[in-house]
Amino acid sequence: MPTNSHRSNYFQNYEASGEQRLIDDLVIEAIQIYGQDAFYLPRNRVETDLLYGEAVLSKFDANYPLEIYIRSVEGYEGEGKFMSKFGLEIRDQINITIARKRFQEEVEEFNPSITRPREGDLIFFPWVRGSIENEIGALFEVKYVENESVFYQLGNLQTYDISLEKFEYSNERFSTGIAVIDAIETTLSQDKQLTTLHVTTEAGSTLTTESGEDIFNDSFSKRTTDKADTSDFFEDTADGFIDFSEINPFSENDF
Repeated sequence: MPTNSHRSNYFQNYEASGEQRLIDDLVIEAIQIYGQDAFYLPRNRVETDLLYGEAVLSKFDANYPLEIYIRSVEGYEGEGKFMSKFGLEIRDQINITIARKRFQEEVEEFNPSITRPREGDLIFFPWVRGSIENEIGALFEVKYVENESVFYQLGNLQTYDISLEKFEYSNERFSTGIAVIDAIETTLSQDKQLTTLHVTTEAGSTLTTESGEDIFNDSFSKRTTDKADTSDFFEDTADGFIDFSEINPFSENDF
C-alpha cells in the first residue's frame, strides 16, 4: 500500500535565501581567487540585414571589467586550425564560467538592456599575447551561453558557462576606450575613411582637386591597405617547391 512521503520541514532546500546568497558569495570568491581579469564588450548593431537577421555593421563602444574562470585548462578546444575551401581557418575555442551576480553588478547595472551574456558579444583577455602587431591581449566572441550549468543548487542559479571562439575582424567599429582594442580597427579596417590613400605623380607629389581635396584611386590595391594580407608569403613559399618549367608533367614526351 503506497504511503505519502513528505520532505522534512526543517530544511528549506529551495526557499533558503540565506543559503542561496552564501553559495553566490562562495562562487564569486572562488572565481576571484582562481580566475582571470577580462573585459566584456557588448555588440551594438548599427545596420542589420533584414533578410538574414545578421549585423551588417556593428560597433563596440563600451567595456565592462569582469573576472572569469577558464575551464579549458589544457589548451584551446574546438576544431583548431584547418584548411577549408576558403583557405586557412582558425576555430580555437575556450570555455569559461562567470558569476551571475557579478555580471548583474558590473554589466546589467550600467546597461539594463543587457540581462545576460549575449551571443555575438566579445570578451577581451588583456593578459593573452595577441596577434595584432605583437600587442598584448586577445579578443574572443561569445558563441553559446549555457545558463543552467549547475542545475538549481538550493533552487537558484549561480553561474553562466560560456563557449568562446577567437574573434575574426569584419570591419566592426571599436571605441571602447581600451587602446589595444581600438587599434584593431585602424590596423585591419579597409574602410577608405580610415585608410589614407593618395594619387601621386612619378615625382611623388599628391594630386588634388581644385578645392585641395585628395583624389582617391577607385582601383586601389588591397595589399597596400590590408595589413593582414599574407598572399605574398604563400606565393614566395610556393615558388620554392613548385616547378613551373614543365609544360605537361604527366606526359612521357618532351612537351
